This record gives sequence, structure tokens and C-alpha cells, in this order.
Amino acid sequence: MKKRPNRINLLVVDNESGFFERLFRGIRRTGHRLTRAMSGQQCLCFLRREDVDVVILNTRMAGMDTLDVLGHIRKYYPLVEVLLLHDNGDSRKAVDGMRQGAFDILDPTASPCELTETLSAAATRKREREQRIAAVPKRLIACW
Repeated sequence: MKKRPNRINLLVVDNESGFFERLFRGIRRTGHRLTRAMSGQQCLCFLRREDVDVVILNTRMAGMDTLDVLGHIRKYYPLVEVLLLHDNGDSRKAVDGMRQGAFDILDPTASPCELTETLSAAATRKREREQRIAAVPKRLIACW
């Protein structure tokens, strides 16, 4: 399937339905593709099969730790941008996630406009990095 240039392929990793449902209602008319994983393990399985631009990780997930999932994404899918979904609880995990390369922290109560802006900025950053990589001459990559 050919990807539309401005379409964001978004994966939300959250075992609570409230944020996902609100996000789905807010962006369903935009043409973006929104998928949900219920756990970190499901997220990593999905990333092996599908092209994803942005992952939203809940900092409070059951099962695999959020920072472990972020570490796997950074290691094996370095171009995928990660947003951390964090409420007003303990912020250590969100701060540690930013140190490990998350793009930004999302407040689950943010307005649809704020969510859209942050998603667009993350997807733009991924596309810019992909373009820079594509611009590297093939002969240089072969020598590396």
C-alpha cells in the first residue's frame, strides 16, 4: 500500500480506552491512520509488520515497562517518533523517557488542536530525517 504524503500512521499503546477513543474522534476525518496496541509487546509486534510514523506510549502500562518499550523502539526503529502519554502523577518516568529520546510528552487532557500540532511536528521530524537519509549517495552507504 502506497503511503499518502501527509498521512500520519499513528500507533497508540494504551490499555485504557478513554484517550484512544477521544483521539480517534478528533482525527478520524483527517485521513490519518490510527491503530491501538494494548501492551508494549503488541506494540513491538505491530512495528515489525507495519510502517509507523509516531507511537504514543502511556507511561503507566501493565506488563512491559514503558521505558523498555521506548528503548526497543529507539534501538530497532530509530526513525519512529515516540510521544509519552503522561498525566499529573509521578513524572520521573516521563523525564527518563525524554532523556531516552522521546519526542515529547502529551497531556491526555490536551485539546484536539494541541494533540494535532504535536502529532504533526513528530511526523514532520520523522519525514525530514527520512529525506536526509535518502539524500545520502548510495555509494557512501555501501562503503559504510
